[in-house]
Amino acid sequence: MQNFINFLIEQQNKILNPKTNKRANSIGFGATLSLNSKLDAKKQKLESDVKTILKKCNNNPDKLIKFIEAKGTKVYKFKNAQKLFGSISQEIGFVPEATGLRALTLNLVINHKPAVKTDSMFILDEKECDTFWFIQQFYKWYAMKLKMPGYDAKSQEYFNGFLYNNSDAKVQSLSIDEILDIKDAIARDVESINFVLELAKSTVDSKSASSKITLGGAVV
Repeated sequence: MQNFINFLIEQQNKILNPKTNKRANSIGFGATLSLNSKLDAKKQKLESDVKTILKKCNNNPDKLIKFIEAKGTKVYKFKNAQKLFGSISQEIGFVPEATGLRALTLNLVINHKPAVKTDSMFILDEKECDTFWFIQQFYKWYAMKLKMPGYDAKSQEYFNGFLYNNSDAKVQSLSIDEILDIKDAIARDVESINFVLELAKSTVDSKSASSKITLGGAVV
């Protein structure tokens, strides 16, 4: 996991281009510290809120699904969902909003209607889902609700594409802004994994739980 993130940072440094480095040129040291402080505060609220909700719902996926739907997010269930959506390079679970071709493909599969935008949603299998896996998906959904960076349509599009093609040629073609968006998306997934592993330590063997937890499309 850490090697993957280090690899991404290494590639970012290799292709650093002042013309595309909009964020680095526009954000100073003091502003960066302020942004990091705000992000840390959001992360603390995120973990506190999710722990409270999980306790009220007894870590039960069905109760969490009802909570999600009550907040206006649609939950779709499909037979053999992993196989169906794997055919269009889309992981199941929490799916952030999408635009463009990715949204069009999702809409055709889910609603059989052509549209180039989707709202955030959950895509699940009809069968009962693993508790820890679902908690990880719930954590990411709640992070999106708190507007944590990395869940906007562009970041997720870059991230999803990178998961299925992280060749040297692909990395070299990315702009600095695209790389920073991908890093944000990866950071959010890593945080969700760490949260669930910490939760697992107090209930079951964390090693067995980790087999159900993923970083995007990659099993940890």
